[in-house]
Amino acid sequence: MTDGDRQRVLTMGKTIWKRAAFLWMMWAVCVLAIGGCGYRPYGGDNGVDPGIRVVYVAPFANRTAEADIETAFRNAFIREFIKGTRYRVVADRDEADAILTGAINSLLTDAVAYSQAGFAMQQRMTVSLSLTFTDAKGGRTLWRTDHFSWYVDYLASDTSQVQTDANRKNTLITLSRETAERAFALMTAGF
Repeated sequence: MTDGDRQRVLTMGKTIWKRAAFLWMMWAVCVLAIGGCGYRPYGGDNGVDPGIRVVYVAPFANRTAEADIETAFRNAFIREFIKGTRYRVVADRDEADAILTGAINSLLTDAVAYSQAGFAMQQRMTVSLSLTFTDAKGGRTLWRTDHFSWYVDYLASDTSQVQTDANRKNTLITLSRETAERAFALMTAGF
């Protein structure tokens, strides 16, 4: 092996070590960044105090012009609580370990896609909720948000208002279920 070959091997070895050190440092930075994000596992299956087993879901306030949507959203949250085996939902707030209260702050529908003729072919329905999950015995707030929002898109028909209205009604049900599912996951995540 010549001196030139040795020099190339040494240079290549240093380059490999520099790249390995760089990759190791990037990995360490990522681990530290993820560790510092605020997410912490808590408790057993979720972050809610294990002593909370019985929940009352209060009727939701409806601050929108859309009639009767508060029932759909309340039922969707009740459904989320009873999906698993941990919680039991009761009809009397005095029997509950925790109480969920909610308000529907807004329900907006906007066009997101248009036909060549300028007709709105796809609509987006967006809801914004205020939710508070409270320990019924001590009054301590377990989880709260004033601006939880979610959206679902649906098709509008340029030939049938009846079809558009049916799509909108089905979308409202989907929106209530997806919103409850996502909010429930955050509520019980423990961070």
